[in-house]
Amino acid sequence: MTTDPDAGGVQRDPKPSRRRLWLWLLGGVGIFLGLLGALVLMLTIWFPAELVRPELESQLAHLVNGTVRIQALSFNLFSGLTLEKVEIHQAGQPLVRLERLGLDYRLLDLFRQQLTVHEVRLDRAQISIDLTRLPPDLSEQQPPLAGDGSPEMPPPPTMPVIPVTLALDAFVVKQSSLALTVSPGQIVRVHGANVTMAATVTEQDATLTGVVEIGRVQVDWDGRRVQLPCRLEVDVDVDLARQVVTIRTLALESKPAFRIALSGQIHTFLATPELDLSLTDAAIEVHQLMDLLGEFLPSDFQTLNVKGTVRPHMTLTGRLAQAGMEGMIHLEVKGEQLAARVDSAGAVLAPSTVSLTVEDLLVKKTVPESAKMALKLSTPQVLVPPYSVEHLAIALHGDYDRRGVVSGALQVTGQSVFPLGGTDEVVRLPLTLELEGKGDSRTRAITLTRLVAAFGTFLQMTAQGALIPQESDPGTVQAIFQARLIPSVAHLLEQFPDNVPAGLAIRKTSGRDEVTCEVTGVLDATYRPKQVALALDGTLQGLTVRMESPSVQSSLETLQLSMKADYSAKDARLTGTLASAVHVSALTYARALEVAGLALNVQTSFHGSASPQFALSALQARNQLAIHVKDLSYHDRTMRTNLDELILSATTLMDLDHQVYRVRDLRIASGDLFSMGLAGQYQPATRQFEVTLDLPAFSLREAARQISGHVVEGLAKSVPSGRVALSLEAVGRLPDQTDIEQLTIPVDGTARLTFDDVQGALGGYHVTGANGQITISHQARQADKESIVNVATDVTAEALMLPPTHPLKTLSGLQARGKVTIHDFDEVQVQQIRLGVDGAAVTMTGRAAGLKKAARGRMPVVALIPDLFAHLTTRISLNLDRLQNALNVADVHGAGQVHVDLSISKQERGPLAAELRLREDRVSIRYDTIQIKNMNGTVRLHKRLAWGEPPARAPQSSPQASRQVVPTELISQLRAATSQERALTIEAVALEGPEALTLSDITGDISFDQNTLKIHNLAANLIGGGVGGDMVLTVGPESVGLSARIETVQVDFNRLLKQARRIAGDSTVDATLSLEVLLHPETGAIDWSRTTLALFVTHIGPEALDRLLVFLDPQGSNPTLVGARAQVRLANPDQVSVQLARGLLKLRISFREGLLPSLAIPRIPLGRLLQAYTLTATLPNWEDITQVLSLVGATHYWVMKDGTLGVR
Repeated sequence: MTTDPDAGGVQRDPKPSRRRLWLWLLGGVGIFLGLLGALVLMLTIWFPAELVRPELESQLAHLVNGTVRIQALSFNLFSGLTLEKVEIHQAGQPLVRLERLGLDYRLLDLFRQQLTVHEVRLDRAQISIDLTRLPPDLSEQQPPLAGDGSPEMPPPPTMPVIPVTLALDAFVVKQSSLALTVSPGQIVRVHGANVTMAATVTEQDATLTGVVEIGRVQVDWDGRRVQLPCRLEVDVDVDLARQVVTIRTLALESKPAFRIALSGQIHTFLATPELDLSLTDAAIEVHQLMDLLGEFLPSDFQTLNVKGTVRPHMTLTGRLAQAGMEGMIHLEVKGEQLAARVDSAGAVLAPSTVSLTVEDLLVKKTVPESAKMALKLSTPQVLVPPYSVEHLAIALHGDYDRRGVVSGALQVTGQSVFPLGGTDEVVRLPLTLELEGKGDSRTRAITLTRLVAAFGTFLQMTAQGALIPQESDPGTVQAIFQARLIPSVAHLLEQFPDNVPAGLAIRKTSGRDEVTCEVTGVLDATYRPKQVALALDGTLQGLTVRMESPSVQSSLETLQLSMKADYSAKDARLTGTLASAVHVSALTYARALEVAGLALNVQTSFHGSASPQFALSALQARNQLAIHVKDLSYHDRTMRTNLDELILSATTLMDLDHQVYRVRDLRIASGDLFSMGLAGQYQPATRQFEVTLDLPAFSLREAARQISGHVVEGLAKSVPSGRVALSLEAVGRLPDQTDIEQLTIPVDGTARLTFDDVQGALGGYHVTGANGQITISHQARQADKESIVNVATDVTAEALMLPPTHPLKTLSGLQARGKVTIHDFDEVQVQQIRLGVDGAAVTMTGRAAGLKKAARGRMPVVALIPDLFAHLTTRISLNLDRLQNALNVADVHGAGQVHVDLSISKQERGPLAAELRLREDRVSIRYDTIQIKNMNGTVRLHKRLAWGEPPARAPQSSPQASRQVVPTELISQLRAATSQERALTIEAVALEGPEALTLSDITGDISFDQNTLKIHNLAANLIGGGVGGDMVLTVGPESVGLSARIETVQVDFNRLLKQARRIAGDSTVDATLSLEVLLHPETGAIDWSRTTLALFVTHIGPEALDRLLVFLDPQGSNPTLVGARAQVRLANPDQVSVQLARGLLKLRISFREGLLPSLAIPRIPLGRLLQAYTLTATLPNWEDITQVLSLVGATHYWVMKDGTLGVR
């Protein structure tokens, strides 16, 4: 109790004061809570969104260094915040677009020290991040330095104290997308992302669970694209107090390609993380994955088709220290139904089982220190057309320990299948391979302890090798490899069916076969060769081969091959030798060629440059070849050849870098038969070549001894002798098709064929004493020179005996000499050609141009005539005395000499002229009953044709006027020809027999000019009198005309008649005859309507005149002629004239002594004179004669389009 001083010491009770204090306190709290509730209610109901939104946009814009637009904002202090239509731009580019952002939380849970977020939701978010537009970091944060200058180590991290519990019930993202631009060609896009996550965080632990589903992830990377769906599952617990992360599930899945799930724990993740992880639930569908990554795979994988499932399983225990990863890894990968196919090669791997196990993989400082590995593969078949391996099993084991020692073993088993070409048969051989080796990663030493490969008992190979570090040269290793291959050919051949391959049989008879190889060298630190030495030796013995088509049989005695090569990287030099030797016996081919023994030896030395990748350059080789053939025999139906031996030796040089091939000295010889040498070179790149061939002697005597048969039967019987030699030199370029078509042969060369006293017979022709040579040379066309071909021959022979069936038995004194030059295959210049035998010779000179088109084969020879230029002169000389043996064949006896000169000249599309001169010198000829004595003089023939175009149509033959020939004036033609021609004289021409006739002392001038045959100044003694005069025979377009003036003196016609028909009285006649005759164009008979005749008889006996009248009227039907005969009997005739014109005959007879007046018969139709008309009614074979006359009488020539020659 207390005392109040104002109350005079009166005491009061304190309880009312305390009551009031509590009332005031409760009243204040109530007012505060009321005001707070009112404030919350005001913020919830009357929240100033339009005032807060701009400020929020400004603050967010400053935070992202861009612009922010929020279309709508709503806030509830107790339940959450919602933003709608949010856009964030940075540097003018859209960065984030949100349809709706909602935050739903429970504020009242803070009173329980717990912040609960019911949901964070993002709808239709579009995020675009361009890393190329981000500003670079200005500096790198460096840890603070300690006093000694070294970085100061931060204190160990610890977890912060969280005063409240954070709970996120749901983090939801719906239908959102992301575009991440790493560079202009590297963009990652995420479409249709949906996220559902939940998380809690307390002072002791934290959890995270949820699923991320992405409809499509698209990666565009430097023009290549991959698209795939993706799903991520997360279920993670974190013990914050103990720093332990427990991963129940962390799975990434892309159906149907793959699924990978990780589980395990991470301890002390804030200090030195210790890992205990497992990859257990994982599967990869290889085919689906390759389809997804198709554009990212190399081009070689485009035709690769792989199917199957790969299931990896891995456990990892260890820790992540500052020095790197340390721990133990166990990996197991299983492949189920793995199959592969390479469409481009047709290779197939049948569904297989693959197992890869890596155990006890110890890792320190992120470097593997030791491990054990095992790989197994099992497949029913591996096919690489046309070969395959069945039931293939591969097992690979390896160990790697901490000392760096590596060891391993490989085992392969299976059955190899080899098809036999062209058949359905196959050969199956068991296959085994065993390999063992070891190495040291620290010293780089490797040892191939054992390598054994075998195809059953048919083929075995053993090998061993090593890489040994060189202490004298640190960083380099010495390499040694040795291998031996031992084939069992006999066992191998037994696997082939007897008829496979068809018609081929191979048998092993004896001997051991093997191949050995040894390689030594020095390698640098990158295992590139510094020095390499290779030695290879092989031997194959005792094989017999028989083939049916073509028929071949032989025995291989020995085949030896040896190769040695050295390489030095210091000077990139490669040198070596290659030697081979083959011995074959009993070789037969097509049952026609037989060889008792054949030995082939080849020695090759080569040198060049080689890069470390063994790319060869400047490679040159020298080869020495030797072939020795014994007892070679060839025979068929026509001939048989037997050579005791045939030896071939050659030295060749090859420059493979420049592709130059040279034959320095090639020799082929066969005893005394022949010996030939050859040398040259060839460059395939330029087709340039040089060649020299020399065959100094080919013995015909030895050829007859070693060659027999029907085709050379005559040669063998004639006992041939002598030698033939051939030499050839050529340099240039091999012609191609264009060169041949253009006749521009780019070769300079000379060929020479020589005969040395050749004697022999072939095909019934026997030659003796043949000597001489034939030379052909060619100079290629140059820029300023045309090509030139020279052909020169100088060959003589003593005699040529013709076959027995030939009427002429022997030609002696044969000779062929000449020189011909061909310019550019267009112009032929004959400097001189002389062909002759004893008693006859032909000499030719001249030139012809315009032949190239025919040489190219583009048109027939006749078609060349228009553009052809030619001038040829030919002389034929005959000595009939020395040709008597040849004339006897035709039963002709002759003497004297005959010279024929022929000259032909033609211009391009110009005149064609030919002139022939026949000169006789004391020529006498006797044939059957005809005898010509002592003929001398010259006969000249000349013809000229003008060039003309083909007529538009064929000439008509109906009008007779077109066939008319008007002979030239006789006297003027005779005078013009007389001064130019040399007279022809013949002592006598005799016709023996019952009606013998002799012409003697014949003289005259004979010539043929254009279309006219002229015989003038003709004089001869005939049947007791003399005959003289002139004649001109003219050939028109299609007819013939004859003009003649003939005089006879004392000609006795009785000498022309048989004894019974002779004239009883005076039979001599003196007369003058003028005649112009035309032949009928249709029949060739005399056209009497246009024929004129004037016969003046100055002396004729009455008997002879009567015989003439009888000839004119043999039947006595003409009264006028019958009367004339009566008058002739009464008086002697003085003169008789007979004139014929227009088919009418005029006869006048004058008598002597004037006893009778002259008899004149003015008009006697020739048709009544049956005898004369019958004699000239027709001419036999007139159609054939017309063709000849058309050519003789032609004045123009041309060539038709079809290539035929026409004249008119």
